[in-house]
Amino acid sequence: MTAHPDFIPLLWALGATVTLMGCAIATGLKGVRRVHYVCVSSMFLALGIAIYLAESLGRAFTFDAVVETIHLSFAWLTLMGAVPVIRSGIMVARGTGKKDVHRSWVRLFVTLAVTACILGALMMSTGVPKTG
Repeated sequence: MTAHPDFIPLLWALGATVTLMGCAIATGLKGVRRVHYVCVSSMFLALGIAIYLAESLGRAFTFDAVVETIHLSFAWLTLMGAVPVIRSGIMVARGTGKKDVHRSWVRLFVTLAVTACILGALMMSTGVPKTG
């Protein structure tokens, strides 16, 4: 099974997001802060591009309503989960936060993001181009 050609840019953006997320996790665990900050910033940029592309596809395709609703719920939860990740990371960088708290928020964020990606892939498999 191959992806619809319209989905290819989104798949590249998601691949970049996941790769950069892995880079952010690895550099965070190793304590390589400057590289970590670059990876985190780049990951959120790639995620923003992926969201933009996904929104564009959402206007051009019809998806299974149930899968779309569940996917969008997890996508929103993932975005909301980014707030405490960023906040706790800034607190750790300033010396006012705890690494274990930040890591807990990161685990939740990654779990939500992976779930949203899996549901997004399932949703994309139901995509039918809109006519007219």
